[in-house]
Amino acid sequence: MIRIISMADKTGDLRRELVSSSKQIMRHLAKIAVTTQKSSYNHWRQEILSFLYVVPKLKSTKKPPSFRFIYDAIWKTWGDSFDVFIKQTYAEYGEETRDVDVADVTKRAEAYLKWLSQELSAKQGVNPNDVYAKLQELGF
Repeated sequence: MIRIISMADKTGDLRRELVSSSKQIMRHLAKIAVTTQKSSYNHWRQEILSFLYVVPKLKSTKKPPSFRFIYDAIWKTWGDSFDVFIKQTYAEYGEETRDVDVADVTKRAEAYLKWLSQELSAKQGVNPNDVYAKLQELGF
């Protein structure tokens, strides 16, 4: 679990942290979408929050990173691979899964990560209740 809480020395360092955190978020969104283990959903939602809930101000600008910087790091890196996260979840959970419309789940995952990028760039962090509400609104 990575918590981004210190000033980033370089934007490259922050980008690497965002890519790493978002990979875990994608895994957990896929788990919620595909598995039938409803008893684990709240745990996975809490993990989604813990992977990325705050970003540092950049030393160069003294501001949080821009929406575009965050979104490109967390969605543009993994978005085209989201179907792989879904396939891995099917393989991992076997009979405890349900069929999903991959395009629909991918669209909802992107909507969450776009919202998260906007919140982080505007406020530097997210309110846990807002995260849970957004995930529920999007069917996660």
